[in-house]
Amino acid sequence: MFASLVFIVVALFLACFVITLLMHLWLGAPYVPTPMRIVERMVELAELKPGQVVYDLGAGDGRLLIAAKRKEPKISAIGYELVPTVWILGMLRIICSGCRVSLRMRDARCVDLRDADCVFLYLLPGVLAQMLPVFQAQLRPGTRVISSVFALSGKTPKQTEIVQWMGAERKVWVYQW
Repeated sequence: MFASLVFIVVALFLACFVITLLMHLWLGAPYVPTPMRIVERMVELAELKPGQVVYDLGAGDGRLLIAAKRKEPKISAIGYELVPTVWILGMLRIICSGCRVSLRMRDARCVDLRDADCVFLYLLPGVLAQMLPVFQAQLRPGTRVISSVFALSGKTPKQTEIVQWMGAERKVWVYQW
């Protein structure tokens, strides 16, 4: 009985690992959590106000949405994550946080951002290049886009911050439409 239970647990773990690996290879974007020091700085740079709508595209484990909601409880915080196992991790983190945050399992490249006041990003340059036309078509004047590590090619940032993390410098790019 115990051996079959161990076998089932190991098989489920391996299945989740393989699904996650295949999704990351297919998407071309690995799951790399944003360090909390950078999360906190991104949230500060967002200058969130009550009633605003905040998106995190490629939200991973939801940590940025939770931090934004804790900083300004009266925002709507919505994230998109496509990898099922990472989405489950995010949902567990959100439930444990007690924050009212929405994490949707959907491709961030296909979402409607017309109501966005702020968009958080930690996406690879290729995905950012795919998002730029979406931003140009949908974002309203004044919408802030805050990107960790990678810049939006062809768009001039309003501000660039350098955040120290574990002896290294990480850039945060702030754009305003």
